[in-house]
Amino acid sequence: MTTKHAVSKLSLVTSTSTGTTVDAPSVTGTDIIVVYNTMPGNQPSTCSNTVFLYQADAAIPYNQKPQASQAVPTNSQSGSMDFSGLQVQNKPYIIGYATGPDVTQICSWVLVPAGMGPNTTFQTSISVPPGGIQPDVVLVSYDTPVGNQPQSAGQWLGIWQGSAPSYTVTPLSKVAIGNNNATSQIGLPVTLLRGTSYCIGYFMGPKQTTLAASFNFST
Repeated sequence: MTTKHAVSKLSLVTSTSTGTTVDAPSVTGTDIIVVYNTMPGNQPSTCSNTVFLYQADAAIPYNQKPQASQAVPTNSQSGSMDFSGLQVQNKPYIIGYATGPDVTQICSWVLVPAGMGPNTTFQTSISVPPGGIQPDVVLVSYDTPVGNQPQSAGQWLGIWQGSAPSYTVTPLSKVAIGNNNATSQIGLPVTLLRGTSYCIGYFMGPKQTTLAASFNFST
């Protein structure tokens, strides 16, 4: 999903944020159809993207073994998959989408309620607050799943010139998340030029293949 942001800072001309989304439009006693939309350039199968199933009703229980897990089978950036071979009861379930093979890399989730109510979804996002663009640093706000521990998982932010973060090209600058707060702010040191487009990426693990969200802006 892509959303527009208006930031009251003269040095910031335009901005756009993008994140990884997941939903579950169909649930039976044995199967859950999972629909996902990941980051541009992502190859889910090659990058070991994985979905995890928990019997839970509020947030990802990171200290609990998932009831089931399944690797995303194709390299389509967006698509659907049949999470099959399950035993789904009339209880609430959370399906987490990870940009890697580990539960610590879950960046988005969908809560399927016990009753007939609508699903609830969450996606990792990053943004820049008003006044956050400075010539030598960008203040980045990040929001990840409740219970996520960014420092322990080796999560980080990187910045590139251009329209999208890269899965292979070294960033202009990067910074490791230095605490285990799921939601916080951090300064990203970088030399910014006038009239230039930049993109910031949030990564759920040490590898550059774990990209979960981005924020684009022009100065």
